[in-house]
Amino acid sequence: MNPVTGVVTTDDYYEIAAVEFNEKMHSDLPKATHLRGYVQLETAGNAATSKHIALTYPNGSPILDSKGVQVYAYDNPHHLGPLISSTKGTAVRVKFTNYLPVGGKLFVPWIRPSLAPDWT
Repeated sequence: MNPVTGVVTTDDYYEIAAVEFNEKMHSDLPKATHLRGYVQLETAGNAATSKHIALTYPNGSPILDSKGVQVYAYDNPHHLGPLISSTKGTAVRVKFTNYLPVGGKLFVPWIRPSLAPDWT
């Protein structure tokens, strides 16, 4: 069903958000790795099977939608993000939402040019 118009459709519909999260990448690592990625959001259409994960920013504050309501994920955020499995002949609609924190430093690794590998 189209969540905006309420019209029943035959396409597959997903809501996906960009979020920051921590995930332990390997049991030998001392702590979780800070990541940015995608997560499927909980909607009325998938709530019956959702794990109902309350999304939070890295500082622990809740992620709220534009109406001030707590945002829930279908499952825990994961470094590979959600997988969209489509069927030939079936249209797919995806709504993307940006729930990345505003401001702060972008945690992109940086290599000093003098230490960069020579790829030639």
